[in-house]
Amino acid sequence: MSILNQNAGEFPLSTPLDERMAWVREYMALNHIEQHVIFSNLSVIYTDTIDTAATNGKVCLVNPHYAMSLNPFELHGLCWHESDHVLNKHHLRGGAYPHDIFNKGADYGVNLRATLDKVTLPQGALLDYQYRGWATEAVCDHLMRKQEEDDRAENAEQPEPPEDGSGEPEGAGEGDDASDDNNPEPHTPDGCSDTTSEEEDDGGGENAEVPETNDNESGDEQAEASGSGEGEGEEAGEGEEGQANIPAEALTGNGAAGGVFQLTDDDGQPLSEDQLQEEEAKLNVQIIEAAMAAAAAGQLSAGTKRLVEEMCESKPDWRDATRDFLVDQAKPSNPTFQRSNRSRQVRGLIMPGWAKEDMGKIVVLFDQSSSMSDIAVAAFFPHLRAIGDETEPEQIVVVPFTASEIDQEKIKRYEPGDEIVAERGLYGGTDLRPSFEWLLDEDNVAGVIVFSDMQFNWNFNDLQPECPVLWCSTDTDLNSMWNKAIAPEWGDLVIVTE
Repeated sequence: MSILNQNAGEFPLSTPLDERMAWVREYMALNHIEQHVIFSNLSVIYTDTIDTAATNGKVCLVNPHYAMSLNPFELHGLCWHESDHVLNKHHLRGGAYPHDIFNKGADYGVNLRATLDKVTLPQGALLDYQYRGWATEAVCDHLMRKQEEDDRAENAEQPEPPEDGSGEPEGAGEGDDASDDNNPEPHTPDGCSDTTSEEEDDGGGENAEVPETNDNESGDEQAEASGSGEGEGEEAGEGEEGQANIPAEALTGNGAAGGVFQLTDDDGQPLSEDQLQEEEAKLNVQIIEAAMAAAAAGQLSAGTKRLVEEMCESKPDWRDATRDFLVDQAKPSNPTFQRSNRSRQVRGLIMPGWAKEDMGKIVVLFDQSSSMSDIAVAAFFPHLRAIGDETEPEQIVVVPFTASEIDQEKIKRYEPGDEIVAERGLYGGTDLRPSFEWLLDEDNVAGVIVFSDMQFNWNFNDLQPECPVLWCSTDTDLNSMWNKAIAPEWGDLVIVTE
């Protein structure tokens, strides 16, 4: 810390870049342990093929002249920014988007988190508070739609060709190169929502405008100071090891603005799904180590804590979850051969069943909206019948619902052993309030299962039933900015996969 000028908080002009980076590492270790652990695992390489800085999760490319133009806290912000990209797995998540779009989308979230963490960013960093709480992919989708709208507006302003069809309108043949349509399928890492302290988000800063050079430092002095000898970084292209993981776009100058690059194999090709999972598993170890170190110092952020919890969480299979839900309502006591196990009888085995108290009814609220997956519906109801035969509730009552009042004629009541038929045909919007109002008049209900895509307004909090509720969602992307599906405010949730 002693290399800073006491009054100005600036590096002395003669301070080599390696010493400046050493100060950044020390400052980050004291104040931002999560990013420090991640940054310590990146190989820093100095190169002028990019304007600012970039990472692909293995290396951190830094333009030495740009780095020398930054004050200590801006340089720290630059390094914090790159490590936060890695912490949020951005180098494994952007394969479905053009590089410039994903880089901006990731930058917006990273920089918003930096401001929340009181991190000083270089001048010109991308920052837009409308994206606070957004997931990176949601920001990218928004940016792409905006770009398409701008392109359509620009095309609409082009002059019409002559009526005789000769010639071309002014400017024909000019414009941006076509975007690459051959992007690989996106990889969704575990815990892929970002580590913002908000619900979700992501963002950026390698697209920062380069600040003006310090008036007191000439270009020659900068070049001399940045020519640091031994230490933190190495020049790009010096040695095979230093060059191995540099993104091809950066080496060719195509990634001039810097940014977060998608990790590739040794031949520069996109990683396969197995390779992505292997890289993610390695990164997860680093993230957990970072979280443990931050927690020990009392610096663990809510976002990183949530990310680690998501990585470590064992997600239950929906079939096991629905079975456990019904079994819990069955209140079994002692096994008895007076009630044999029907599921074993079909295999020629006579096994004891359970002597139970009256279980009551299981009500299934069945979403009829057209967005419900037919495949999920086809898988759900046969399984429901199987566990109904095992637990033997008084009835399984299937209540189809849309946005309208409940149609009593559509309600189906099944006794144990009955085949449950998943009838579709109502379709329309979705409103659960009429369903829970209907439930008020239904007696002896042991539990409620809501089978839905969760795309509705939560307008029925005052109707929460006293019995347990299990939400079986066919939508996996709950509470996303660009998805209407919401997570329930009470009850248990399980995702029905196809």
